[in-house]
Parts: sequence; structure tokens; C-alpha cells
Amino acid sequence: MKNRKGQKFFLCLSLFLLTIASAHIFFPQLNNWKLKLSEKDSSYLQLRPLDGTVLSQEINAAEDYPGEAYPVGSSTDTALFIPNKTIHYYTSPGDIQPAYTVYAGKSYAHTFFWGYGFTSWPTYSKEWRYVQPFQPYSDVQNSYDKLHALPYYYVRYSDLLALSEENERDMLYYDQWLYKLGLYYSPNLPLFLDIWNISFLAAGLLLLGVTLFWTCKSLKRQQSQYGELK
Repeated sequence: MKNRKGQKFFLCLSLFLLTIASAHIFFPQLNNWKLKLSEKDSSYLQLRPLDGTVLSQEINAAEDYPGEAYPVGSSTDTALFIPNKTIHYYTSPGDIQPAYTVYAGKSYAHTFFWGYGFTSWPTYSKEWRYVQPFQPYSDVQNSYDKLHALPYYYVRYSDLLALSEENERDMLYYDQWLYKLGLYYSPNLPLFLDIWNISFLAAGLLLLGVTLFWTCKSLKRQQSQYGELK
């Protein structure tokens, strides 16, 4: 009887450890408590409403970040980009009415510029990005200042990806840097493996193996005793 209770307890404990480890591995945003534990701070960790200017200030102030400074009044190379799909941008993810629309077949400016186009900020949801939307090519052609002054909106990650899967690396630019700088673990990051998660996973698997071995051994002993009684 005691053996059965012990086996059930250790089985539940192993499944608990495996569940915790799996959740943290497959949902990177769950790991942000580790940053808070190490006294890291950012708008994301405080769950504040996102503000493009504040986010840029925070990441630029972080040690080891290469920076986003640009020469005032200078120009940047922009390429002509014609979307193959109409996508909508929103003031808030919960909005029904879009605040801005990029139309299929029209000409827009495409460039790698911090917070613009594909180079979007992560949000608190895997489904949404925070970014300055594509602008008509003639409006912002070769102008850093015009791009820098654009408002930010929310757009579905799937919509950006549908425009160009080739630019997915640019879409996750900030996600990777926020991760490296210890400012935020984005829900769009890939599988999250660190010493904590690996340890919980290994402990859960080891305990599960021991429990199953113990249970099998107990069953064999019971069968042997039952056979002797017969």
C-alpha cells in the first residue's frame, strides 16, 4: 500500500516537472520571471503599453547593443516594394476598425530601418507585432527623418509573414536583441532551452524512469507472490 502511494506521488511529481519544463520550452514568454528575478527592467517586463520611442531608448541604453543612431538629415537606401496582399494595421490589437492599410499592388518603400516595415517589435502576444507601417514610396524615399517620425501600429504577424517569408529574419531582429540583452523573452522566439528548463526536463525524465522501473518491479513481485500462493 505504501509502495503504491509512493509511486503515485513520484509519478505526479515527474509529470509536474515535465509539464513545467515543456511549457517554458515551448512558450518562451513564460521565462520572463527569470529576468525579473535577476532584477532586469524594461517596458515589457513591467507589462506597460508599448511606445516605440521608449522601446528604442531602452534598447539603446542597454550595454552591448550596437545602437540605432542615424545622421540627422541624411538619407537611406529604399527599395520599391509592391505587396501581394492587402494587410491592416490597428491602434490596438483589440480594435475592429483598422487605423492604416497597406494595399496589394501599390508601391511602398522597403528598407531595413529600426521599427519600420518588417523590422517590427514583439508584443505580449505571438500573433501581433508593433511597427511603423509601410509608406508610399514617393513619400519617404531616401529619408531617415520621415521614417523616424512615423507612428506605430499593431499588425498581425501572419500578415507580415504573408508579404515576404524571406524577411522573417528582419521581423525577429528586435526579438533576438531583447533576448541577448536580457530585456524580454518574446513569444515569437524559437524553443527556449536554458539551464533551468534543461534541468527540470532532465529531472522529470529521470524521476519518471525511476518511478516506472519501481512500478514494474513491484508488479513483478506481486505476480510472483500470487503465483506462489496458487
